[in-house]
Amino acid sequence: MIQAAGYATQLGSQFIAITNGKQWIISLTFVQAQAIEDRQVFVFDSLESIERNFRLFWDCFSKNGIESNSIAESLIDSRAKPAPRKLSGEIPNYPQISDRNVYLNELSFVLNKLWDVLDTCEHSEEFLNHCYVESSYNKDITTYAREILKMRSEADENLRSTDVDHVVKVSDSIKSGLSDKPFVILGEVGRGKTSFLDHLRLFSGKHELDKYIQIQLNFLDRPDNEGEVTEFIYEEIETLLLNEFKIDIQEDSIVRGVLHTELGRFRKSSKWKLQSGDPDLERKAESDFIEEKIRSKHKYFRDLFRHLKKGQGKSIAIFFDNLDRRNGQIQEAAFLKASSIARDWGCAVFICLRPETFFESLANGVLDSVAPKTFTVGQPDLSLVLKRRFDYAKRITMGDIENPIVKQFVNDTHVALKLPSVAEILECCRFSSRKKTSAIQMLTALSNSNIRELNDLAKRILTSGHLDTRKIISRIQESGNYTIPDFEAVKTLLYGDYKQFDPHSSVFLNLFEVFYSDRKEHFFRILALEFLSRFDKATEDDGYVSAVNFKQYMQSYHFSSDVFIRHLDKLIKGKCIKVQNLQGRSGILNEGYRIRSRGVFHLYEMTSQFQYYDAMIVDTPIIDNAVKTQLFVGDDLKERLISTRVFIEYLKDSLTQLHDSSGRTLISELLDKGEKEIDEIESSQKAPRKGRHKK
Repeated sequence: MIQAAGYATQLGSQFIAITNGKQWIISLTFVQAQAIEDRQVFVFDSLESIERNFRLFWDCFSKNGIESNSIAESLIDSRAKPAPRKLSGEIPNYPQISDRNVYLNELSFVLNKLWDVLDTCEHSEEFLNHCYVESSYNKDITTYAREILKMRSEADENLRSTDVDHVVKVSDSIKSGLSDKPFVILGEVGRGKTSFLDHLRLFSGKHELDKYIQIQLNFLDRPDNEGEVTEFIYEEIETLLLNEFKIDIQEDSIVRGVLHTELGRFRKSSKWKLQSGDPDLERKAESDFIEEKIRSKHKYFRDLFRHLKKGQGKSIAIFFDNLDRRNGQIQEAAFLKASSIARDWGCAVFICLRPETFFESLANGVLDSVAPKTFTVGQPDLSLVLKRRFDYAKRITMGDIENPIVKQFVNDTHVALKLPSVAEILECCRFSSRKKTSAIQMLTALSNSNIRELNDLAKRILTSGHLDTRKIISRIQESGNYTIPDFEAVKTLLYGDYKQFDPHSSVFLNLFEVFYSDRKEHFFRILALEFLSRFDKATEDDGYVSAVNFKQYMQSYHFSSDVFIRHLDKLIKGKCIKVQNLQGRSGILNEGYRIRSRGVFHLYEMTSQFQYYDAMIVDTPIIDNAVKTQLFVGDDLKERLISTRVFIEYLKDSLTQLHDSSGRTLISELLDKGEKEIDEIESSQKAPRKGRHKK
């Protein structure tokens, strides 16, 4: 076996096997931290054993079996030696709170309150007017949506001039262009789908929607599961009609108006004739008839909306809001109900879905008979989104916004005294956004183009204990402006409220983390991100790598399934990798992975920055006690530079554990960039300051 393992290593074979023709043994070529005599093996000790266990034998030795890699996990023994203790374990009260931001306690309270006000106002006409940024791609979607609304109202107008039950009388020209399917908007969570619909309602499509009763169904935290979707929709529509339009669907006059035609037919029926002459029996028969009709809610709402169209001269538009934040089962159930509503009720229905939910339903055949019109929202200029939001926030602090919620905030005695300082800080961020500095590019990448995440990251920078707000305000007062440098923005997100890097609270992920005492494991995350980056197409529905191919690539570096699963979980939770699960009609689950912009930023930007390596020292297990004694954790810059250089040298030395030369070259180049920045910082420290002479 040892001899075979030597050949297999040279040839890059994953498995090794020995046989004398009757007895067969197979194992993995490499298992981390495990000698060959301690490995798991499959043994077939006779031809009879092969016959009894032929399926397993086939998986072990056939071409198809080897290619499927199905036996690899069974051959891995996870009893590898765990990684040593991190340096963070030796720091008292780790992670320690940072107190550099002298205004933190005062300003963070005001800024957090301000952000709450912005979140409360973001669906208002005033907020959208000041802050909405339209993608050029969305203009075509807006045009189409307006056309749909116009045709729907024209069709309803035609109905109002005829008998509401005779839909066939709608002109062919209107029917040919009118869709009885939902208007489906696709996009990841936080991509601006809700803002697009809000802007359509209040601005771009306001003229068309003025002729509509608009009903917004908010799926943010209800219903609890897909089985409750239909009842939730009915109850919400009933509640909204009552509260916003004063239409009580249980009111006798409305019920009788809706069922007027059917009540007339009922009174001519034989069932009614049998009760004729007895007022009590007639009332009961009529009551039972009405109750039965109301109980069938789908049909009752269909008749109700036709009644409202004719009685109030309005069409009906229903918006399924925040549905994209719910799980796939709820989204699919709501979509199917939205389809039946659009078809049967004659309503304009707008619904937002995540792309993976839509395409999985399509693959499963759920949408075959529905075939809706779908549109993907375009991404707005995120730097402009941030700039407008800061401008709006600054106007709030200056008292320029007329809004009841804003007035209450501005008049709060705990807030009012600090508003001028907050306004000055927001002014500096405005300049940063307008100039498109590296800080803004970083926020765009780390947010994965999620507008909500972008705003949250900006708030985290402003309220961080590492942002020197006294210096910022002083500089603004001296020169009139201040741009937050990219290294300060990085530092605030690296450390948050602490002096040391804390993996549980930081936006960033430690790329050099290990779970076992295997030095090559320091590079798993870099190798994984680099591999996925080769297939990145910069779109949300493309660039996925199959789980099989991804796992096989990582196993070519002799990483076990256990290591693969644990690191993959961290990369997904750290929002560096996205996973896609598509289950086709065959029932086979096809997993795919793709890199996200946050992962790209980690891979190609953070690995070239001194402060990233400096931060990761406390969180990286060092599998060399001699190196560990040379590392220093503290505030002195000179000592930190020395310590970081030792850390990078340790990582370079660990590269010898990688047998693949291309992998070693890739990581070595990234580490060289980190060392280069250390050189530049050391040179700047030695250079004489302006206005002073060398002694």
